[in-house]
Amino acid sequence: MATDSAIVRYSGDWAFYNGAVAAGALLTVYNSGTTDLASIFTNSTLVTPSANPITADASGLLPFAWIGSTAYKVRLTNSGGTLIDEQDVIDGAIDTDLFL
Repeated sequence: MATDSAIVRYSGDWAFYNGAVAAGALLTVYNSGTTDLASIFTNSTLVTPSANPITADASGLLPFAWIGSTAYKVRLTNSGGTLIDEQDVIDGAIDTDLFL
């Protein structure tokens, strides 16, 4: 059985707000259609849990995070909580167990 994982949208990217770097931006990952925090991981093997929300560094760079095959929602805010973007029903990884 393979581990199916997908990179969480916005992780590994720089966050900007009003054209400026969004240092300390927060990327919160939820189960799709809910406000329940999703299980996310710091590696593609889904072994090491990641903090949720993910916090951007001083240059606005959000660390990489991975999720399994479930659909999810992301909410990106600046460090003050102002909404930058929100997207729901983002597909997780393709479940390759079906191919065996």
